[in-house]
Amino acid sequence: MSTRFGLPAISVADHSILEAMANKPAWLPDTLYHQLHIAYQGSRICSVLGNCEITATGLLPSPAPIIQMFDTELRAQEARFASSWKNNEYIFFLATKLHLYSFALSTTGLESSNSAERRTETFSHAYLTAMNLLQSALDLSAEQTYWTQHQLRNIVDAVYFLLKLGGASYEFVDEAAAKNVIGQVWQLLRSRSQSEDDHASRVCSVIEYLSHKHWKREAHASVSVKSRMAGNLTIDSVWCARDRFSETVKAQRPIDYTSAAGIEKSLEGLDDQSWLSFFGEGVGDWDSVFQNMNVESLLGSMDGT
Repeated sequence: MSTRFGLPAISVADHSILEAMANKPAWLPDTLYHQLHIAYQGSRICSVLGNCEITATGLLPSPAPIIQMFDTELRAQEARFASSWKNNEYIFFLATKLHLYSFALSTTGLESSNSAERRTETFSHAYLTAMNLLQSALDLSAEQTYWTQHQLRNIVDAVYFLLKLGGASYEFVDEAAAKNVIGQVWQLLRSRSQSEDDHASRVCSVIEYLSHKHWKREAHASVSVKSRMAGNLTIDSVWCARDRFSETVKAQRPIDYTSAAGIEKSLEGLDDQSWLSFFGEGVGDWDSVFQNMNVESLLGSMDGT
């Protein structure tokens, strides 16, 4: 909920879940056990950093120390469990780290030099994490023919984060490597598209647009959406991508922008000449139409004569 819709969790981990995490029951599969640990950590991150009651946006003021604290906890979790993780669990873990780092994108107000340095350091970690996640997904794609909605969301979020970082002038970003992996992921997503304007196709359109718009255009990576917890980055990226539509479509505020744009495009060619040609050749020559009519006969039939 917190990462997809930007809403606080409607339930919290009770003592039975915490007990299962502390002492793994024999009946609990290893995969669920590892995912439980990762999900619990992600829930804590979103709750602390994105659901603060004293701010209008819900963002925790001056989050840098807390981000660093959670980062340390995640590193400890990785050191403890990484050898037991499968590829999908590793990708889930990397996505959780990116959700943590995404809160640094929402930092507002003036920053001290120390805070700015911490923020840049966080972004350097985010860059490496996003690159690892995408490369892991590409490596896994050869043996995995189906991706769940959550897996695809994690992959796309990593691309959005890379595009944000690539849009600023950070020395730690390897531009060629980042563009290469984004291009490979774009090809992967495109290959999973089953029809025009399906979800995969639309995601590819957003990535393609943002790749041209954002690269090396901003001084610092940031987001304009502030009140959607770990979903700020995704929603901000989609909102930015709306600029690829015409002002006419945006003014309509449709539920489905892509469909509205498709309708507009289909109507662009229907100018006056197109409408006339619909009725056949020469229909625009109204004089010839009336000349071919027997007007007197027509009027006579109307009078009953």
